Order: sequence, then structure tokens, then C-alpha cells
Amino acid sequence: MRDPNFEGYHIRKWFTSIEDTLATETGALADGEPVRKIVIAAAIHNPYAGRYSESLDEIVGRSAALGLEFGRRVKS
Repeated sequence: MRDPNFEGYHIRKWFTSIEDTLATETGALADGEPVRKIVIAAAIHNPYAGRYSESLDEIVGRSAALGLEFGRRVKS
């Protein structure tokens, strides 16, 4: 595995996308606050590349740390 750089994972990059919808599909202005959609993803090193495993524990075991970081990034 590559050297971990975040909570035991090796993250190559973070991806964040923010979309604010101000009008409907017809072009009419929304009748309230804009709808905001946020997408956050992490490209992590796959410890299973090149081998078979019945368990995904190497990825899933520490995934709570990723979830907390996703939440932190949404707030900022």
C-alpha cells in the first residue's frame, strides 16, 4: 500500500462540486430559497488492486473517518 496520508488511507485527491438551482426546468424562478446540492468524493488507493479478497475491511474499517471529513468539508 502507498503511504497513508489521511486516517490510514492514501488519498490521491478530493473532489467537491456545488450546484445551486435558481429556476425550474421551464426557466421560471424558484418560489423559495435556491436548492443547493453538494457532492464530495475521495479518490483513494485501492488496497485490493491485483488480488482477490472476500472482505472489504481494509477500506470499510476506517470509513467513519472519511464520513466525518466529508461532513466537515460540506460545512466549510
